Amino acid sequence: MKEFSDSQHTLLAYNYLYGQVCNGGFIQLIQNGYGGYIFNNPLAETLRSWGLEKVPDILDEAKVIYEKHKTKLEKETSLEEFSELYTEITDFDSLESRFFEVMDNETGILQRYVKNHITGFAVIV
Repeated sequence: MKEFSDSQHTLLAYNYLYGQVCNGGFIQLIQNGYGGYIFNNPLAETLRSWGLEKVPDILDEAKVIYEKHKTKLEKETSLEEFSELYTEITDFDSLESRFFEVMDNETGILQRYVKNHITGFAVIV
């Protein structure tokens, strides 16, 4: 991953975001170790520059919640403690709902960007 370009990192981060949030929400994303990769990098800004509008706004709001609960969210937990996080930290719920509403359209924008800028993601020989 150290050899990835910024564009490749952005695409990988979006893939993690999409997969984790769709499977278990932002809490799962963070518990699985992706919080720093998503929130401590310019993912939202880069996605905006690629034409996405709503997911970057969701990420900005999620980052505030992440920072507020970071210690608790990044703590290693048992399965029971992990499950309890969903009842203790409900701040992500509305963001996840919004993400589900916009993800198909926003992912389409991302796909078009990648297709139109393929050399930033892969070497074509």
